[in-house]
Amino acid sequence: MISSKKTRGVCFAIVTFSSTALLAGCSWFRIDAVSDTVNYRGNSGSIASLEVPPGLTTPIYDPSYTIARPVSAVDVPPPTQAAVSAVASNPTLAIPVSGGLDSALSYLKDGNPVLAVAGRYDQVWAKTGVALGRMGLAVTTQQYEQGIYAVSAASTEPDEGVVDRVVSFIKRFGRDRDQATASYRFIIGDRGEQSLIVVSDASGVPVKAEVASALLSRLKVELAQ
Repeated sequence: MISSKKTRGVCFAIVTFSSTALLAGCSWFRIDAVSDTVNYRGNSGSIASLEVPPGLTTPIYDPSYTIARPVSAVDVPPPTQAAVSAVASNPTLAIPVSGGLDSALSYLKDGNPVLAVAGRYDQVWAKTGVALGRMGLAVTTQQYEQGIYAVSAASTEPDEGVVDRVVSFIKRFGRDRDQATASYRFIIGDRGEQSLIVVSDASGVPVKAEVASALLSRLKVELAQ
């Protein structure tokens, strides 16, 4: 009986010693356990760097296909909800090769004047903003996604220009003096490589054809610059 107890004690001591030695050996060999804390992207000493096998070469690096910054929504012209829903009866225009934009004054099916401009929406939008300033119109608000430039038709220039002629026209047709200085909207519609521009009043109602034609004709000249 005593011999059996001694044997079990010796076996227990051997097992305990073996387990301790095994755990110590793992730490000596620096074996990392796979866990969520392993820094695979860092400079872990236990993870060897990948090397190109003999006979193979690294891919050729071409910087032209790298992305310098994340692509955002402003890099792509948005699909605008244009107020111009009817198709212009005319024209088919060529994309301009100069700094200006080619355009043609036409009419929608409902008879409202429309300026068809050869150019993508983002090009026409930027060019129109500059052109309106050269026309003497003050841009009060602008909504890129809706394609709307709201402008003030009041003119303070001593020389009679297109704005003065429009104001005089409104007065001759019996409107109030206050309405002669109301805001107008230049609405740009997106049609891919072509854009359409119409003119409305502040509430979005198309203005008289004579007024719209005068403003769009002047805008056509400025866009060509």
